[in-house]
Amino acid sequence: MSIISQLFVNNPLYFSFFIPMVMDGITTLLGQEKSYWKDYKTVNEASPAYFVLIIHPFLFLAGGILWAIIMYLLIKSLNYPINIILGCLLISGHSWGSSSWITKILKKLNFLNPESRVSILLTWSILILYFLLIGITAGLSISYYFSKFYAN
Repeated sequence: MSIISQLFVNNPLYFSFFIPMVMDGITTLLGQEKSYWKDYKTVNEASPAYFVLIIHPFLFLAGGILWAIIMYLLIKSLNYPINIILGCLLISGHSWGSSSWITKILKKLNFLNPESRVSILLTWSILILYFLLIGITAGLSISYYFSKFYAN
């Protein structure tokens, strides 16, 4: 059994928010303006991650890895229903954060043009597909959690 499979079997709830959590970190970095890479004080972030990004993006990456490890251990150690509530909170928060960056990145790449209905529809479609992916993985992870830990 691979290490990812073992991690999933031991803590399926963690994987309900894994995709949006990783995407939130990646899109936060990709969404930064060119000026950020020369002067970290020009960071564009509206979360506590701002205080890490203003120092250095590698510190943000290290913090993201630490956050992922802590969330894995926390979700695994909490009891029902607190673990489900925290998982849903993380799904919502990271999904919202990453989706706002996806729109900004598409605009930055000149893919999203607010003047073009086709561009708006394509951007909307990308976000719908992203949320569909999140919904499917979250639903399957939560279903597996209940079938494994609460099966009759």
